[in-house]
Amino acid sequence: VNGYVTIFLDDNHQSQCLLPYRKMPKGLEDAMPVVANKEYLFFSDKPEHNYFEDDFFAEDTYEMVSETEKDLNELYIIFSKQPLNKPLLDEAKTVKETSGKIIQLPRLLSSGAFKEWLIKTQQTRNDLHLVKEIISIEKRK
Repeated sequence: VNGYVTIFLDDNHQSQCLLPYRKMPKGLEDAMPVVANKEYLFFSDKPEHNYFEDDFFAEDTYEMVSETEKDLNELYIIFSKQPLNKPLLDEAKTVKETSGKIIQLPRLLSSGAFKEWLIKTQQTRNDLHLVKEIISIEKRK
């Protein structure tokens, strides 16, 4: 069915909103619309993965890093038939790496606040489908 996808990455300290993208087209700031039976590839900046009418739209791409040898994170993929009201998020921060590269971090909130929002949303919405995946992020050697 047609609907909306929202994706969060949670490390048990903070939850980062990965989708919808930081700079969504007007009117789509709360959810990524998806069409039934259509394949999507998110977080790619290749032109064929631009699902908006704006030819200059830039999707968010991410590089995962680990502060320990191996970090385990939870990826929450949330589908709903109607747009969700996102939780209140802190604005994205810009960080300068030691290499001098400037990166933009995703919008975020505390892990506890995210999980509280998710439970309340699940209790009030009957069109919500949730997939939770554990992903590991390993430090490069």
